[in-house]
Parts: sequence; C-alpha cells; structure tokens
Amino acid sequence: MDTQRDCLDKIAIRVNGVERFATGLSKTTTIDQIKYAMLSVSEPGFAPDHNHSYGVFEKWHGHERLLEDKSKIYKVINFWKSLPGDQLSQVKFIIKKKKHGRGALRDKENLLIPECCEETDRADSHRLRSSLIDLVNRQAEFINGQVSSLSGEDDRVKCDDLREKILDAIELELVQSEKMEWLSDSLKQIDELIEMKREFVRKMEGEMSDQETEIRIFYEPNKSEVVESSERPVVSVMSTTTSSSIFTSVSSTSTTENYAVVKDSLVAADAVIVLETLV
Repeated sequence: MDTQRDCLDKIAIRVNGVERFATGLSKTTTIDQIKYAMLSVSEPGFAPDHNHSYGVFEKWHGHERLLEDKSKIYKVINFWKSLPGDQLSQVKFIIKKKKHGRGALRDKENLLIPECCEETDRADSHRLRSSLIDLVNRQAEFINGQVSSLSGEDDRVKCDDLREKILDAIELELVQSEKMEWLSDSLKQIDELIEMKREFVRKMEGEMSDQETEIRIFYEPNKSEVVESSERPVVSVMSTTTSSSIFTSVSSTSTTENYAVVKDSLVAADAVIVLETLV
C-alpha cells in the first residue's frame, strides 16, 4: 500500500478559541492521542488525568457529535471525503470539555445533536432529518452516475446491490461511516488488482524482447567453387537480440580461416547476412 495514502497532511482543530493544525497523522492515530497532544500545547502543564474530561467534537451545518476516544481520525476524514461534494471543508473539529446530564448522554450514544435550547429540539430534529434525507438523495444520485458509466449486465447488478446496501444503512442508522469505509477499501483493492495486471503485462513484454534466437548460416558455394566445396566450413551463428544492439558470435570447423558477420542494424529473418574472410 502506498505510504502517502496511509497518512494525512494535516487537520485543523480549534482549542480554547485558537485554531491549531495537527500533522503526521496515520491510520493508527486515535482521537485520544490528538486530544492529549493539542491540550498539552495549548495548556502548558496540562495533567494527563484531566484528558478524559475533554472531548473532540465534530461540527457540521450547526450539528455536532462527540467522537469516541478510541476511534481513528483516518476513518473520520475518509468518511467525509467519500461523500458527494466537498463535505470535508464544511466540517470543523473542536476540543472542549464534555457536557454532563442529558447532553452528555446524547454524546455517549454518538448521535448528531443540535446546539440549541431545549424549546427548539423538535424543530432542530426536523431540520436534521431533512439534511440527512438530502444527503441520502445526493448519495443516490452519485451511485446512479457510477452505475450508468459501467458496461455489462453483471456490473450493473453488483452496483445496484451495493447501492441498496448503502442507502439502507443510511436510512436505518443515520450514519454511513462503516459503509463508506468498506466502499473505499473495495476501490483500493480494484486499483491494486489493476496495477498487478499492468505489472504482469510489462514483465511479459520484457521477457519477449530479451528472448534468445539462434541463426544457423550455411555456406553455399558458387558453381566455380564446387571442387573446393568439401574444404569449406559450416558456420553456426548464435545471435542474441536486444532492443539496443545485436551481438553475433561465429564458430567455424576450420582452424585456418576466420569469419566475421557484418550486421549494421536489426534485419528481418530472411535478410542476407554478409560473410567476409579475414586474411
């Protein structure tokens, strides 16, 4: 797996009203690790025992939820990147103290809750549901666009099944991080399979260009040299062809004559090979 795909450049997190950037994040970096690092820089002398009193909140369109300490920041970022449109740019991460009472219970259940007064809870819930329905519709349009670009009935059936699974997960759970992560991993596996096939083709082409060929050359005397034909040697030429040059070796049964093969460039199999007698 490519190292650049397994790392994040940076993310912005607001701590104590100041926006700071965390870099060097990998697939194993947890929310708890980011929280402790940010608080240690923002509040010198910060005690590790107080780390559990704070939380990393994810805010999107006026709604926020508390991220679990053991969850991976890599999965959170990839979830927002997988949604249609530039949803990640609209997400803000904030570190603050956790709420107690009814608000803390909602955070523990990992539900999207609006930042509002208790009197407007019902109206905010309606707006939240409308936003999620709109998100579902955009996701369906995105999947339909992918299906229409594929060829073959089998591919369409597979994509239809995938679309139904994703839409059902969104409507029933109101969260789709696990489904989108599965989809992202599937696309990565397809990319790796394509790259393996391309590497196999390149390897086969390299073996075909470097294969050895044997050329046997027989001396055919002229009519005036029929009498001397018994004294003429049979020459066997071994030629190894590469893409840049031709190396030719000549073996002779005679010890009194030497032959050199003159080949200025790559020629066809039925081309004439000139032999010279070296005095």
